[in-house]
Amino acid sequence: MISLEGRTALVTGAGRGIGRGIALRLAAVGCRVAVSDVAAGPAEATSEEIRARGGTALVAVANVTDWDAVVRLCAAVQEALGGPEILVNNAGIIRRGTLETMRLEDWHEVVAVL
Repeated sequence: MISLEGRTALVTGAGRGIGRGIALRLAAVGCRVAVSDVAAGPAEATSEEIRARGGTALVAVANVTDWDAVVRLCAAVQEALGGPEILVNNAGIIRRGTLETMRLEDWHEVVAVL
């Protein structure tokens, strides 16, 4: 098994759900984690939990559909933790409905976050 100790990871959508779980697990195996989310509160909560367990975490608020925000996110991670060696593109949104019933605008929002 490859050691991840001391590596830098950037996890998008890390404020809740699967992204939060991934961020916590990466921290548990020794990664420094940039916890990115569109909302500051959930990102801070995940980061606080990582720090409480003895890990290193950076709160990195960013909307991944905004190119300038992504550029600022990458620069902040580089400056605070070094360049990320692990990238988890977990951010996502859900819009309820089938292809037949979903509004085109909703479809574009979902795809833009991927």
